[in-house]
Amino acid sequence: VIAPISDAIRTGVVPPYLAGVVALYLAWATGAAFTLNPLGDEGDVLPVTLTAPISGREFVAGCCLAGVLVGLPLSVVGALLAAVFAGSSVSVATGALALAVVLPVAATGIAAGVGVTLPRFEPVNVTRGREAVVPSLFGFAVYSVALVLAASPGTVVQVAGVRNALADLTGLSTAGTLGAGIGATVVLAATFATLGFWHATRTFDTYYLE
Repeated sequence: VIAPISDAIRTGVVPPYLAGVVALYLAWATGAAFTLNPLGDEGDVLPVTLTAPISGREFVAGCCLAGVLVGLPLSVVGALLAAVFAGSSVSVATGALALAVVLPVAATGIAAGVGVTLPRFEPVNVTRGREAVVPSLFGFAVYSVALVLAASPGTVVQVAGVRNALADLTGLSTAGTLGAGIGATVVLAATFATLGFWHATRTFDTYYLE
């Protein structure tokens, strides 16, 4: 997100696709911050959490809800501001807002599935001798690829040149192309998030400490 923002500051022109990029970035940050290491984030209380009368579904849903409550409003506001400053059309702005609603919710489920598969329990040095338990770099990579893959159809159609080219190629109107891209992202994001959530809940229910 640095490149388009830098260009906007340098030129004084906000690109119309920035709203979709902001929605994607804030969704990514939501999943990374709240659900990318759900087991490792429990720290020393993990044994207590695992033996508490709580199901995997409740545990993972709680983590996801915490992320959505924070990330979804920020994503919507960020995408809306970017669309307004860019002077985007109603259809493009609506598409960006749809991404801002769908992607943060999906990101938490995707991150949870990746996080329980690639947990990190050991603290690492983050800065000036301070240590913290953070998600693994490989987990970041897998999560990022999955989210970007799901978001790609809806994000690329935010770019006017791509949208027009796809409209010419498919015979759809530009509005239809935009809707198809957003719809594809909704389907992909929902599928990835559902699989991630299911895997995370199942892993929690069957997890044990050696």
